[in-house]
Amino acid sequence: MSLYLISTKNDFTPNELIRFNRLYKHKINCGLFNEFEKIMVDYYRIKFHFSYANRIMYARKLFRLYNQIYVTSNNYSAFLNEGILYDFVFNDAVNMALIFKKHTWTKNFILKFKKYLDPLYENDAYNLSMSRLNFSLKKYDETLEFLNKMKCEKISYYYLSKFAKAKVFYETGELNSIKYLINNLTDYLRDNKKLLPEDIMDIRLFNKFLILLLKIRNTKNPSNLQLNLLKRELDASNTFVPNQTWFYEKINELYPIPKGLK
Repeated sequence: MSLYLISTKNDFTPNELIRFNRLYKHKINCGLFNEFEKIMVDYYRIKFHFSYANRIMYARKLFRLYNQIYVTSNNYSAFLNEGILYDFVFNDAVNMALIFKKHTWTKNFILKFKKYLDPLYENDAYNLSMSRLNFSLKKYDETLEFLNKMKCEKISYYYLSKFAKAKVFYETGELNSIKYLINNLTDYLRDNKKLLPEDIMDIRLFNKFLILLLKIRNTKNPSNLQLNLLKRELDASNTFVPNQTWFYEKINELYPIPKGLK
């Protein structure tokens, strides 16, 4: 699993990327990967370097593999480390399932595997995942209830909870609350000296695209050109944009309805 863990790093230097790819090819050539490890590593290799369409393709493959391990077999060993399920794997399984609206699967997964989480992160992983499930079901009050129970034991949980709240406020039209969260995240970037490069990148990208989305939403009659340009900017991003699928959905909702279909 060490190569898989290395592969989740998204700030490779050119030399690090060369070394990683050499190690990856060596393990492939020697038959040292099982199917799970190969797809997981492939997914994270393209997650930060390829198009959104390719990420979705690998997300589909990854979800099928999660389903195979969690539902169609009783072999959980690929995910457990001394009986512990890494919280980032737990969260990723939830994210992959919700991309494809697998709500029942997601709920069953959360309830079944919550007990395998590290006790330090159990609260945050569980409540964040339940908030994401309820958000996907458009149950916004329940979403906020779960988010408000988070303790944010890791830096990433703090800003992920803020991203989730911003999305709720966008859906419910509480634009002043969104502006407050954007300012909160901006201050957090400036004041928190413990943020890693990937944390900084995630916050900056989310704020950037949320601000651009709000600007177009507040335009009385947004044009196809404005929306297409924002889509292209999302497409052109050379790294993973947090909540990218949601941003695409919100952009699509803003396209003018042809007169004959109103």
